[in-house]
Amino acid sequence: MISRTITLTMVLSTTVAPLQNVSVKPSAAVILAQTTLRLGMRKAEVIALLAPKYEIQPGGFVVSRDGPPFEFAGAVGFSNDGVLKYVSRDWSPAE
Repeated sequence: MISRTITLTMVLSTTVAPLQNVSVKPSAAVILAQTTLRLGMRKAEVIALLAPKYEIQPGGFVVSRDGPPFEFAGAVGFSNDGVLKYVSRDWSPAE
């Protein structure tokens, strides 16, 4: 029997990407950096929720404020009008 290790990265998005095989309603939520984020939230609200411990860097990368070393928590993306469109994080089991 062959055993395999699978690492899963889940991306919640309100748009369909070519490799995406999961359909998600705009009200879908994900916990990123101990913070519950919902698709459709305003950018200012997301920044305020993450601000105590994390910041959003160019490209949408969410990293810890304390460091080095800095913790990469995931990534977020917003529409042109400032609405949360996707959230990405590592879903690997904790080591």
